[in-house]
Amino acid sequence: MAIQSFTAFSVQSSAENTAGANLTANILYSSASRTQAAYTVLKAYAIDQLAIDLEKIGKTATDAQSEKALAYLIAAYYEQKDPDVFAKSVSFDGYSVSRDGMSGYQKAYQALLDALPLADSGAIAALQDSDGLIHVRDHDNYPGAWRMTGLDQTSIDPF
Repeated sequence: MAIQSFTAFSVQSSAENTAGANLTANILYSSASRTQAAYTVLKAYAIDQLAIDLEKIGKTATDAQSEKALAYLIAAYYEQKDPDVFAKSVSFDGYSVSRDGMSGYQKAYQALLDALPLADSGAIAALQDSDGLIHVRDHDNYPGAWRMTGLDQTSIDPF
């Protein structure tokens, strides 16, 4: 599993789940406890989130990049089981750790998305008119010309 290759968490495989082995893994295959997460649930959420994020930024990922991204997302979801995950800083035994709002796995996921190449430019070409201008989603709602005054379209433009 890619999550074991790219993260510090252990994951119970399907075969281990069937055999009742590796019950001390951080992420169990299909069941969960207070401190352990269910791999099948986390992976389903991660697949959905990756698809949403890739569509939103207009990029595509190879299978290997997708597996790595899913591993980072699953690890980030697992970290959310920690009650202190959203604390700005945590201190214990004289040590203090401060966070900026994102975990290391979330930062790695974002960096991976940022490094992906743009998808086929067909999506961008669909937004262009005959002059090559790129329109925003609601370009039909913009006035014919930008006006600095409160005059309507039929009034004489003082500029």
